[in-house]
Amino acid sequence: MRSIIKVEKTLSELWNENGYAISDGISLIIAPCGSGKTYFTFNTLIKGEKLENIIYLCDTRNLKNAVALDKDYSSLCRFYYKSDDNNVVSNSIVFGEGVGENRITVMTYAQFGLLSSNNPDAFTTVKMIICDEAHQAIDYHRKFDDEQTQVYKIAIETINKLSKQAKVILLSATPKVIDSKRLHKVFDFSKEADIKRLRENMIIPYSTNKDIKKIIKEFKEITLKQKIKMLVYTDRITTVKSIVKTCHEVGLKAIGLWSLNNKDNAMSTYQLECLDSIVKESLIPEELDILVINASLQTGVNIKNKDIDWVLVNSTNETTQVQARSRVRKDIEVLFLKTNEKIKINEILLDDKWLNRPLTSKDKQELSIEVGIFDERGRLIKWKGLSKQLIGQGYSINNYSIRIKSKITRVSIISKK
Repeated sequence: MRSIIKVEKTLSELWNENGYAISDGISLIIAPCGSGKTYFTFNTLIKGEKLENIIYLCDTRNLKNAVALDKDYSSLCRFYYKSDDNNVVSNSIVFGEGVGENRITVMTYAQFGLLSSNNPDAFTTVKMIICDEAHQAIDYHRKFDDEQTQVYKIAIETINKLSKQAKVILLSATPKVIDSKRLHKVFDFSKEADIKRLRENMIIPYSTNKDIKKIIKEFKEITLKQKIKMLVYTDRITTVKSIVKTCHEVGLKAIGLWSLNNKDNAMSTYQLECLDSIVKESLIPEELDILVINASLQTGVNIKNKDIDWVLVNSTNETTQVQARSRVRKDIEVLFLKTNEKIKINEILLDDKWLNRPLTSKDKQELSIEVGIFDERGRLIKWKGLSKQLIGQGYSINNYSIRIKSKITRVSIISKK
């Protein structure tokens, strides 16, 4: 009997199959990370539009830089900088060297808010506004606006105002904070069974900093044998530094990265070199085992190392969990998510019949069924996940190749330390 291979489709493919189209007003497009939102934006969404009448808004400078470095799409764009405030001409967004060029204007929400404040009539020709990571504009308004500075509030108000003359498209995988009252249309692909998305083999909850230290020790055991990498997200720079220190204490090579704008915690030359590699090449330097980031890199960067297989998100916020995990642009083996709920520890006591003897693939399958541990999604944890838990609980596992009935077979031997 032939196995059925499930074919997943991109956001663009599903959009075109359904014959969807954007109309005037505010539309929200919800699609999971990994579904191809960037391709959709530059190949489907803007099709038939005059590029110089389009504004593409990013949440951070990292996302803006990612577009600028994209060899497929950067030629379609011009990138707004603070100095361009003085070059706005003819009440339009055509500024500086961009005059006469048929290109999309790319800017951050903060830049858009400042430009809106200083030049409120600069958008008379705008016919489309694409708001990438749209939820972040609202989140940043709540976090950073105060009595003196309200750039994000101004940006949001201007977007709402311009929706009377232009098509406004909000793109997000995590739209929980977006007010649905102003929306003209919602296209929700988040529960689409066939859409491409990033996946993980296991999701494991944890609750304390002590658990993080334990996970890092478990990771060292695994990476010594399999040579894999790990991404860790946490909120504060002090916590970034603390986790990096823990990594160094167990003999792992790790580095922490945060915002370039933080003058009180200026990064070293090596940190800047690593950041440059991630932004420009989408790669964690080969010599590193673990990369630790904070909110400044929560969106806008893509990590494409083939050997990165673990992600830990030190936050209970669901939006942060989705966005931080999605910096790794591939399916992964295990995702650790912080929870406020009390965690039941599955203590594994193996029968002696499983110890000190070669275990074949069939044996491992039988062992997984006998132990009977399930993940957060109700799936039986198989050998890959079970072996990690066994190592974490003090067992030792060694892998060998032996000859069984004239055939070379990979086996594992479990022993007590």
